[in-house]
Amino acid sequence: MAGKCSKSYQKARIKLQKLYERAHRMQDDAMHKYTTHLVREYDAICIEDLDVKGMLI
Repeated sequence: MAGKCSKSYQKARIKLQKLYERAHRMQDDAMHKYTTHLVREYDAICIEDLDVKGMLI
């Protein structure tokens, strides 16, 4: 596919890939900071798994 595409298409594709990578890293960083904050702020963190289907009448 690389041989059939124009030079400007290749540049745009690479630029878009870099933007997606940057957005992904920003999301990872935000999630890491948030989870770190939760761990430092609270003594215990519980996750409840609700059986929603069993709760329906």
